[in-house]
Amino acid sequence: MIEHESRQPERKFTFIYPPTVNWNGAIFQRPHQLFAEFARQGHFAIFTNKTDDGKGIFWTVNKNLCISNDLSKTLADPGIKAIMTDTEKIFWVSYPPTFSCRDMVVPDLTVFDYLDESVDEFSFWQDGLDECIKSSDVIFVVSRRLLELVDTRCPNKAFLVPNGADIRQFMQEDISIPKDMKRLKEAYRYVVGFTGSLESWIDFHLIKEMAQERPDWAFVLIGPENCDTCGVKDIPNVHFLGAKKYPELVNYVKNFDAGIIPFQVRDMTNSANPIKMYEYLAAGIPVVATPIRECAALAPYIRTAGTGKESVIKIEEAIKASKGEKQDYIKLATENSWTRRVEKIVSILKPITASIQSAT
Repeated sequence: MIEHESRQPERKFTFIYPPTVNWNGAIFQRPHQLFAEFARQGHFAIFTNKTDDGKGIFWTVNKNLCISNDLSKTLADPGIKAIMTDTEKIFWVSYPPTFSCRDMVVPDLTVFDYLDESVDEFSFWQDGLDECIKSSDVIFVVSRRLLELVDTRCPNKAFLVPNGADIRQFMQEDISIPKDMKRLKEAYRYVVGFTGSLESWIDFHLIKEMAQERPDWAFVLIGPENCDTCGVKDIPNVHFLGAKKYPELVNYVKNFDAGIIPFQVRDMTNSANPIKMYEYLAAGIPVVATPIRECAALAPYIRTAGTGKESVIKIEEAIKASKGEKQDYIKLATENSWTRRVEKIVSILKPITASIQSAT
């Protein structure tokens, strides 16, 4: 059963996100999901675009969610100031170089949402990372590895809040079959899919191995291409369908026979907590991943394999078992919804802000 929107509490917080990504970008990521859910649960949320989208100083998604193209001018707007009256301002940082915007916001509380380990592709996150960890009042981390890393530097300051599922989106039943998917479903025995940015941490060699092991399956990759795909496009049963708008994704995912998370296994990916694993589960489809730490932790709901040959065996096993396991997938996704995540975040922040209020 799909969770209904939570009863809106008395507005308590204003969450402010500095310019990091755009609201209407190619991928709807954790910051987007959290700020949409903050607003849904009755808090006021200001999400600042990285680049001006041409819609003015700010515009509103709904009465609680404001998209800003100029944070300073948005905060100075009389209407915005009136909305923020009697709320505590939470400065929410997920990209360390934007921590400097705190002086503009003058928040009651600063939160660092630690999303990726600053190694390999994210080594540039070192710029400002120490200040984020040292100067933030609260740190939320998406994975156990990041929790361990923070605890060695600042014990008892970090809280584990993994990514989650947008169950309103991925549990809906009224879906269609896109034309490009319909063609593949008719031509192949199974359609095995991946959604998300195609980045350098994807194991394209593994995808190639799987596709060669099962030429009668379609391997579908959906998302913007941001790296060399290592010749995978030359494999006839691997299909790149490009980036899709977020509301369209459910029509693709629910038409997969299985979802895959083919990440290379290394420190950076062992610190990751892929949103797509929760989205696949919410859609009721089986999931097979490489044995990165956060995926392995969700066994037996998520099956893991390290080679192409092992992966296709696990996928076949998962597809055969999925009819009986579907409700387990949906139950797990519901327990890991963005609604639950924000409820946990707010439950952590309330006593901290209360103690700050009492001390002033």
